[in-house]
Amino acid sequence: MTQVKALSQHTQTIGFTTELNSAGVAELPAFKRSHKTKSGRAEAVVNAHPVGDGWVGGYQYAIRSGDCQGETMPPSRYDTCFTSRSRAVEDGLNRLAASLKTKYPKAVGSNKAETTEITALYVWIEKTLKSAKAGKFEPEKLLAGQRFIDLCSGAGGFRLALEKHGAECVLSCEIDEAARETCGANFDVSRHPFPSDITKLDAADVPDHEILAAGFPCQPFSIAGKQLGVDDPRGKLFGEIARIVAVKRPALILLENVPNFLLLDNGTHASMVEQSLACLGYAVSRKILRAVDFGLPQLRERAFFVAVRRDIGRADKTFVFPVGVGHRLKVADILEPDAPNGTISPERIVADATRNPGGLAKRIGRLDGNRYQSAVVMSPDAVGLTLVTGVSGGGLYLINGKPRVLTPRERARMQGFPESFIPHGNYAQACKQFGNSVAVPVVSAIVEAIAKQYFKKPTGLKQALPDRIQDQPLPETVQVEDRRPRGGAKAEPTALSEVTAPTNTSGKGSYIPWAGAKRWSSEVVKAHLPMELGRAIFPFGGAASDALGYADMFQEIHIADLNQDLVNAHALVAKDPEKAIKVLAPLFKSGTDPKKHYLRLRDEFNCKTTSMARRAALFIFLLCHSYRGTCTYNQVWPPGPTC
Repeated sequence: MTQVKALSQHTQTIGFTTELNSAGVAELPAFKRSHKTKSGRAEAVVNAHPVGDGWVGGYQYAIRSGDCQGETMPPSRYDTCFTSRSRAVEDGLNRLAASLKTKYPKAVGSNKAETTEITALYVWIEKTLKSAKAGKFEPEKLLAGQRFIDLCSGAGGFRLALEKHGAECVLSCEIDEAARETCGANFDVSRHPFPSDITKLDAADVPDHEILAAGFPCQPFSIAGKQLGVDDPRGKLFGEIARIVAVKRPALILLENVPNFLLLDNGTHASMVEQSLACLGYAVSRKILRAVDFGLPQLRERAFFVAVRRDIGRADKTFVFPVGVGHRLKVADILEPDAPNGTISPERIVADATRNPGGLAKRIGRLDGNRYQSAVVMSPDAVGLTLVTGVSGGGLYLINGKPRVLTPRERARMQGFPESFIPHGNYAQACKQFGNSVAVPVVSAIVEAIAKQYFKKPTGLKQALPDRIQDQPLPETVQVEDRRPRGGAKAEPTALSEVTAPTNTSGKGSYIPWAGAKRWSSEVVKAHLPMELGRAIFPFGGAASDALGYADMFQEIHIADLNQDLVNAHALVAKDPEKAIKVLAPLFKSGTDPKKHYLRLRDEFNCKTTSMARRAALFIFLLCHSYRGTCTYNQVWPPGPTC
């Protein structure tokens, strides 16, 4: 088992990408699996939470019988940190089992009921452990299979966020030599083109990609600069981006700049960007987001543009930006415990408290009354100022009684970079790169929202079956009441009327021929549905043709029906697909006389006692061979054989 490191209670450096509270505990773990026994008298939870570059596990269980023992150990900074979420879950399960063994050495409670609950928890632990050891609890890669290019890449903030969700970088472009060195130290740039000058990059040479990301230079538009806009050569780089977009036509474009970009020259520059992309066939959304709202201890506001090509699925819907997780950390949470103390005398601080005492950032004073931002002294027990490119441009923090600037590692944490990220060896260059970078958790949240709204596909149908089917085993046999007209001697199956079924030319939306006929209805109602489509319920699902027509719109589809044969057929396919194939296959083998084969199976369905699996197979077969999926019960005229 590979572990990252053991985190002691003295560790002060693990909060920069987490939501641990001041006691070092995850109050709301990012991942959990829970179980409640059939009686409801015992339950258990195993969970995991990201800490730095790894994951820590925890658990909780309670038995409400006998001595009513239990234990709660949520993930915390005191636990061993592992390289994967599955390994952290495995650790939590092992600790849960060890706790149970300590409290119940012989796996026996004070009474029979308690013993039953203990046994049930052990069964669940063993089953879940198998999944954890198989690595089945890893975070879902929402952009797996998607390719992206990273223009004006800087230190690689966009790349970190996109690769976290499974996308593959096929080109990076950065002109600053120091930033190129940082990218080379942290990413395998040998596997793709890494040009330096975007103005000399031929669009035809750019690899095909689905996503284009770019944090085009903000200095021409920043209130901290000369605000020359497009008159600054760097301000014209968006035109180079648009040139590549016009040729390569990526499905998604993600851009970032300073908030002032939206306001400069009465919004002319921002309007130019939006109109350029819109005329290339994109729906463009923009919004200013704050790093502090996504868990980072930094106010940092940035403008983001999300452009989705209008001919891809669901692109007609308005993109909704994420709202973030809220204020979680303060500067003190990301400080290096062994960083050198400052050399500036605290006596130089002139009191100048923040004008907004209730604000997230708290100013203590200024050095010698200086009005420059580099002379501002801030409290580390609050949110920090926005990082800028200068070594001291982001202000000073009163740490251990003396003002000092933040170290490169602390700046990396302020931007949400992982601990494994290697800053540039030159102090000034490292500060510049982190000041120029995007805040990784902000981009990651935007990317996740994009993936869920435009790229993510449902993993399959989850059918809601009645409790008697879900919670109880299927009966081995079923006696079917024969309601056909009586009379007459036993005879051959009655003749089949000649009916010509309409030809299905679309070939779409069906997993068997009798489903999918109503797929068109999804197009009618889609425009009236909310943006976030998680679960759809079809209480009268029938043969599921309506439900399957919506399969590409919802993450979960639940189907139920009063018709027991429909429920039974769905249960067979959903619960045991291998068995379904085994019992269905012989029915669909071609025989010498297809009509007699059909009539023989219809008689078996209507009047014989048979297994539930066999009846489900017969039901599917008959529906597949009936006109437009219609299966009429017990209507055999003239009267056929009696049972």
